[in-house]
Amino acid sequence: GEKRAVKVIDKWKQFENESVAGQRRALEKLWREINIMRQVKHHNILELFEVFDSRQYIYIVMEL
Repeated sequence: GEKRAVKVIDKWKQFENESVAGQRRALEKLWREINIMRQVKHHNILELFEVFDSRQYIYIVMEL
């Protein structure tokens, strides 16, 4: 199989200093960026292969 890079984002740590509304906005912004990355196919931009979302973490599987 091919090697991949996995970026792990801890949602609790990433947004712990935000208000509840701020956390919601920050997560929406993050998901917007992930959705854009899913659509972009360019040789100078790492390809996003898969995203896994758990209660605490978001795992982003990308080209190495």
